[in-house]
Amino acid sequence: MFGRKKKEAAVTELSAQETAEAETQEEPARKVAGPTTGPYDVADRQRTDDYVDLGSLLVKPFEGVNLRLELEESSNRVIAVGLQDEQSSVQLQAFSAPKSEGLWEGISAQIEESVTTQGGIVDRVEGRFGEEVLARVPATGADGSKGHMVARFIGIDGPRWFLRGVIGGEAALNKQLAKKIEDCIAEIIVVRGDNPMPPTELLPLRMPEEVAQQQAPSSPSPMGAPERGPEITEIR
Repeated sequence: MFGRKKKEAAVTELSAQETAEAETQEEPARKVAGPTTGPYDVADRQRTDDYVDLGSLLVKPFEGVNLRLELEESSNRVIAVGLQDEQSSVQLQAFSAPKSEGLWEGISAQIEESVTTQGGIVDRVEGRFGEEVLARVPATGADGSKGHMVARFIGIDGPRWFLRGVIGGEAALNKQLAKKIEDCIAEIIVVRGDNPMPPTELLPLRMPEEVAQQQAPSSPSPMGAPERGPEITEIR
């Protein structure tokens, strides 16, 4: 749950019948005015040339924020995008979603159940992107000290896509220090694509072509070569 495993996991499951029904329903008409606060659907953004193209996610560079791609160990496939500044980080993944309903309500309930099963504490809080799940799970630090792993789970339902973010570090509890990371999230553009996909399937990610061609960069850059994904929790 907290980003230490590199295996892709389905966010939730639907029966085959529900999946078929979701794919055959007519797509509702798009609102005339697109979203104004972000994250955005690619259809609502006319200009994307200043973004880093990662396939299903387009990321706008921010000064002082590093981009890290999380890879699946068995296949070396990109499965998540991490953005990290000096104090905080966020892990982002986009999934396909039904045309007729959002996923966050059900997913947030699953997160709450999982955390409480582990003896953790969950708070529902209102955040910049709507209702969030603030999770605290008992943990032991490297020095043997007892504390909690803390993370903010956010979910944004878009047109046929769902974006999940897990915020860690200082931004998990300090909203003032979270502003830069939240600004990064607000500028994310999701590219759903036209291919039929069952709900909750991870939308494909890829390395930027220019990064994939790099051999051995001498120093990290704000949007540098892929590295192991950032930790998204902090023991407190």
